[in-house]
Amino acid sequence: MNDEPTALVLPKAKVPAAPKKKGISEEARRRMVEGQKKRWAKINAAKAKAATPKKRTKAAVIAEAIAPPEDEEFKSKMSEAMKASWAKRKKATAAAGVKRKAASAKTSVPAKKGGLTEAGRKALSIAMKKRWAAKKKAAEKKAA
Repeated sequence: MNDEPTALVLPKAKVPAAPKKKGISEEARRRMVEGQKKRWAKINAAKAKAATPKKRTKAAVIAEAIAPPEDEEFKSKMSEAMKASWAKRKKATAAAGVKRKAASAKTSVPAKKGGLTEAGRKALSIAMKKRWAAKKKAAEKKAA
């Protein structure tokens, strides 16, 4: 007999194969990437829009204070009325040969004569009431 020890060989235990992973197809992955890019583009566009300051003219600020932005018909009527009023004043001062002086800080400025028509005053009143009601509602909502 041989003096060397014999190696003991054990049979291999059968290990079940790992379950096959369900992956995402290339087409689905591509759609996901495109969707995410669109979402980020939308977010970045909104940030860029919010970062740019909105330029507003003095007339726009005044018009916004008088009437809400959604009331375009009222704004156009007011604009026409104001243009007509200024044209009338300009014509009257030109006919009289009156030169306009700049008002100094010490002198009091008299109240304007003429101005809005009755219909214009009513429209302005209605617009302001709507605006105040909206502000009041917003303040109540904020307080609640």
